[in-house]
Amino acid sequence: MRILLTNDDGIYAEGFKHLVSWAKNIGDVTICAPKGQQSGKSQSLNLHNMFEVKKVDYPGVKDAYYVDSTPADCVRFAFDVLGHFDLVLSGVNCGYNIGDDIAYSGTCGAMFDAAFWESKAIAFSCSFTSFDSFPKYIDKVWEVFERMSLLDKSDLWNVNFPDVVEGITFTKQGGAYVQDHFHRVEGDMWTQRGYYIDKEREKEGKVNAIGKDVDSDIFAVEKRNLISITPMIVDRTDYRALEEIKGESIVF
Repeated sequence: MRILLTNDDGIYAEGFKHLVSWAKNIGDVTICAPKGQQSGKSQSLNLHNMFEVKKVDYPGVKDAYYVDSTPADCVRFAFDVLGHFDLVLSGVNCGYNIGDDIAYSGTCGAMFDAAFWESKAIAFSCSFTSFDSFPKYIDKVWEVFERMSLLDKSDLWNVNFPDVVEGITFTKQGGAYVQDHFHRVEGDMWTQRGYYIDKEREKEGKVNAIGKDVDSDIFAVEKRNLISITPMIVDRTDYRALEEIKGESIVF
């Protein structure tokens, strides 16, 4: 199996090293990851400027490249230049990618972009606190993927590891996870701005999300200490609305 490894925290990030160390045991690994930090880039592309791609030495991996652009550009470059891959593994992200945060995640953006190339993909994330649960439990997660033939059931999967693990469960994507707050720094508000997540509002967002949806990825990792495995799709069509209007026609 030919496997492409990427992430959004950068090619030398701690979580990525854990992914590389494990993935070498399940297939023929190629690395194509961002040169530096690309968190929050979703599936964004660099359409207007050239970017550097460089082959680098990476312990235990024959073919490794950094791309001075987004995770999606890493995936697109790899498939277009290096050939087809059977599986794309993205992560391990520093911080959960659950609920609405999935839409913003560069880790998940790489996973979604793999679908463009008709490849299967899995995104992996841990909490901000520690990556310890990934190397400890990834073999059990992979055993579930193989035993249940999950990659035959869906092409895209999002997996999140809590710090304390009491099991594995299958979930749906939750809703709001954190609430952001823009904070103005000193100076002109239009030319000098700072941004941070207000921790109290973040906490409030988590509590609200956990209490609303017990089947969600948020509830699984935050409340039940379970590894969350979520099947994903790219299609954003609202089929309920389409079903109501698809028989209508507008004639000019």
